[in-house]
Amino acid sequence: MEGSANCHSAVAVDLSVMSPNWTSSGVEITPAPLRAGAGESCQTRIDEKPICTLHLALPERIGKRAHVHPDVEILNTGTTAVTLVVRGDGSEWGWRTPFIGWSILSIESTDQHPRQVPLRRDGRCGNVSPFGADEILMLRPSAIAKLNKRIGQPRFADIGKYRVVFFYSNVPDLKHMMWAPCRVKESTPISLVSNEVIVEVTE
Repeated sequence: MEGSANCHSAVAVDLSVMSPNWTSSGVEITPAPLRAGAGESCQTRIDEKPICTLHLALPERIGKRAHVHPDVEILNTGTTAVTLVVRGDGSEWGWRTPFIGWSILSIESTDQHPRQVPLRRDGRCGNVSPFGADEILMLRPSAIAKLNKRIGQPRFADIGKYRVVFFYSNVPDLKHMMWAPCRVKESTPISLVSNEVIVEVTE
């Protein structure tokens, strides 16, 4: 939908409420059933604090014009199951949960990676897709969820060596996302940062 030329704004987004509280938590691998969210009273779950890790793998060398296929996994290292949402239309811009983003720094840079998800700020279609049942996953203790097909790819400015990190943050209580079904609103709040990977971009 992001590349569609014929777009209609499906959800009005208030950018002033896009600064959630960031907490460390976790994800699920079995699609969870949806319930209608509009006008429905959702239950607030109080679970044991989940603990998860986010792992990123990339090729050591990538051609400048090559299509990259990142390998991203979330492992539930805690003792309780967690429910997360996978990337959807608008996630890279913070228009819907989860927020995802890439931090790409030159190997020569002394800058540090950001502490919050680096969201995209370029223009896009105004649509935000409805949540599908296959976008809500439950991850039991010791289970692994692969996010490879839904996360896009890092964008490199030029040839050279780079330090790359991937960010994932499930924010189920976004004020401008009141249209979301309860299964999304009741999912597990979590913010995860991957390991850093060194990549060389070549011609």
